[in-house]
Parts: sequence; structure tokens; C-alpha cells
Amino acid sequence: MTDDDGGGRQDWADVLLVEADPADARLISCGFQRQSVTTDVAPDGRTAIERLSTASDERTDDRLPRLIVLDLAIGPLDAETILHAVKSSPRLGLVPVVTLSDSDEHTAATDTDAERAYDLGANAHFSKPDDVERYVDGIERLAAFWFEWATFPPELLSVDGA
Repeated sequence: MTDDDGGGRQDWADVLLVEADPADARLISCGFQRQSVTTDVAPDGRTAIERLSTASDERTDDRLPRLIVLDLAIGPLDAETILHAVKSSPRLGLVPVVTLSDSDEHTAATDTDAERAYDLGANAHFSKPDDVERYVDGIERLAAFWFEWATFPPELLSVDGA
């Protein structure tokens, strides 16, 4: 989250990135930055839940992140806990969640990751490419889709939902 604006309200970056690997967090943040999209990195599930818990309170006027990017490799229980917290909250449930898994090779494990992510309520899932340029390019395309093409609910675009 960014700092308090002086009026007691916290503003989120455009994306809450839940990513334990610092190298991946830098690559993903770089891809978003190339599209002028700001990121806030939570290195583990507990940190993400702590940050999201204040935003789930319907009485708060904090602006929500417009997208959550969640690496499934942070741990199966953490990923499930985060997706459940987001999707079960009337306020946070408006925020789209994109999940990532570690390999772009088509295997039974990547199929299982994708299936599990969608079963838990993810809005999209993709596998991280092994090639750095493809990886950053993929994040740029993800940013372009969500921040240039997708239409968000009005509640995500304003502080008070009006």
C-alpha cells in the first residue's frame, strides 16, 4: 500500500503482487511498470492477508487494488486462503485475481495448477515462461489487457463506490 494521504485513507498500488521469489517479483513489477502500472509486493500469504484484511472492511474508504496477481508457489494453503478471503468478501470479491504457476511446459502439474486456480475462483491463470523476455512481455500484455481493455466495476475505480 502507499502511504496515508493525510486524511487517514490508504491508497493501494494498482496491483497487489503476492510473490515469494524476489527475482520473479522484480520481473513482474518491471513488466507492469512498462505499462505505467504500480505494484505492491507481498512476499508471503500472511503479509497479503494482513494487507487485504483492512481493505475487506466495508466501512473503510481505502481504494482497493485493481488486480491481484498471486503465485500459486507461495504454498497451497496460502494461495487457497488468499483466494477464499478475496472471493468471500463482498468488497474484495470485485477485485480480479490472476494466478501464476512456475512452468510454462504443458504437463499434468500445470493442468492441475490451472484447474485448482479456477476452482478457487481465479479470474485467469497463466504459467511463467522460462525465457526472461517472454516473461516480461507476457506481464506487459497482462497489464495491457487488465488496465487498457478490461472494464472494472465502478466500485474499484472510486474510493466511495459512487
